Amino acid sequence: ENTVRQRTAELFKQKERVEAANIELQEQKEEIQQQAEELKTVNDKLNKAQEHTTESIQYAKNIQNAILPVKRNMDKHFESFILFRPKDIVSGDFYWFSPIQKDKKSYIFIAVVDCTGHGVPGAFMSLIGNRLLNDIINEKKVLNPSQILELLNVSVQVALKQDQTENNDGMDVCLIRLEKVNSNEFEISFSGAKRSLFYFDQKSKKIIKIRGDRKSIGGFRSRKSIIAFTDQKIVLNKEDTVYLSTDGLIDQNNVERRRYGTIKFVKLLEQIGSLPLEKQKQIIENELDQHQKNIDQRDDITLVGIKV
Repeated sequence: ENTVRQRTAELFKQKERVEAANIELQEQKEEIQQQAEELKTVNDKLNKAQEHTTESIQYAKNIQNAILPVKRNMDKHFESFILFRPKDIVSGDFYWFSPIQKDKKSYIFIAVVDCTGHGVPGAFMSLIGNRLLNDIINEKKVLNPSQILELLNVSVQVALKQDQTENNDGMDVCLIRLEKVNSNEFEISFSGAKRSLFYFDQKSKKIIKIRGDRKSIGGFRSRKSIIAFTDQKIVLNKEDTVYLSTDGLIDQNNVERRRYGTIKFVKLLEQIGSLPLEKQKQIIENELDQHQKNIDQRDDITLVGIKV
């Protein structure tokens, strides 16, 4: 009888423990459900914020695209192609074009510019660079490429108050001035801020590289540098092709972390330099896709080809 009583008491205790455990589990379940609901609310807010941010950047892309030259306006003056691939929605790269007449002479200016950073910060810099080029060339009518870069350098420093702040942003620039000499010859005056110019000589079927100056636009080093921007002039024949680029394509790595590289880039241009420009663009894009494959884009990519 005592054994039965002890057994019954143990069973009651076990039952109480089970009931207490069930109550604790239910409380834990309710707490988890509450945390899940709170997490869902936070996630919903984050998703909405991300959607709002993405929509804003998409709208910023429309604004940035609006400042870029319209290709059909460029095509009135020469055959061209534009390869423009922002790393993010908006770009720190931009290209610039303007025909200018002064003292009964006609010039065409083309620039490809690589601003510090990419995405939204780079895009802000691209707006500043575009406005300054318009002011220097279109408004002030400064027509010497090296002088343009010198003024651009000072203007960026002033615009960003770099003498008062720690801001070190700037840009690398490939700038050319194109002038028709006669029906078969064109003079190009080139000045580069850490960017080189490439051109395809139709007669020799070779790519010639003209190095820019080892000085950037804007930033601490540029302010202290004693290097001056220089002009380099070349005469091209009809059907020769000029290439202006940022370093995005050349620096793009593959799955083995190898850059595409300047040597490979020059070799590719020599292989396709005689082809129509739209065909060249298609081949370059395919080559870039094959090199990059599923690797993330490293930087903004811009390449402009012009057949004189």
